[in-house]
Amino acid sequence: MVNELATNAIKHAFKEGEPGHVQITIGRYAGRDLTVIVDDNGLPFSDHAHVGEGGLGLGLAKRLMASIEGLFIPPRPGSKVFELRVPVTSS
Repeated sequence: MVNELATNAIKHAFKEGEPGHVQITIGRYAGRDLTVIVDDNGLPFSDHAHVGEGGLGLGLAKRLMASIEGLFIPPRPGSKVFELRVPVTSS
């Protein structure tokens, strides 16, 4: 899922030949869930882009997150930050 988000950023966020950065941050949410945040410094989403719907890859990422009872959070309007929340259970 992280690979899909990072690959999409590389493919779509930067003009051809222009440098850019994709930042992947791993942390905790509410002290329990593992969070993975994917952000980049590339081009903003177009006004008509429906980021929450996405294509085949993002649809797969949503289904995979749902299969592990995780949460896929698309960017809010004006943002490009994707967040994945993965439940962590202790043994």
